[in-house]
Amino acid sequence: MAITIAVKWKNMRKRFGPDEYYINTNRIRHCLSYKGQLQYELSHERAYNLFRIFMQKEMLLIKFHYYFKAAKKIQTKFRSSIRAKQARILVLIRYWDKILNKITVKSIELADKATKKICQLILKIPNAIKVHVLKQFILAC
Repeated sequence: MAITIAVKWKNMRKRFGPDEYYINTNRIRHCLSYKGQLQYELSHERAYNLFRIFMQKEMLLIKFHYYFKAAKKIQTKFRSSIRAKQARILVLIRYWDKILNKITVKSIELADKATKKICQLILKIPNAIKVHVLKQFILAC
């Protein structure tokens, strides 16, 4: 047993050198040999695979960010179109009231009882019906 240890120690000394400086330089040289190159390629491949997984996650995050940004843009566009429709409806309701007021004033000036009656019937129309009719008008245009 002692002989095998001594032989191995002697071979290690031949292989790596008598000093710690030589041992370390020879170990570095040994790592950069063919065996070291194979280990480098394996470690390079492992690092590449890990990096690829990371990049896939990163690309996934970028895609999520892009889709969330697109969804937010669609939502804001949809909300702005709803606000625009509501604004149009409000303008049409005000115009409806303005025209009805003009017709009523003109019927009072002319003392037209039939037109007054029609204006009173129009005034009795609920706001929900007015809004629905004006929404349909906007959709038709």
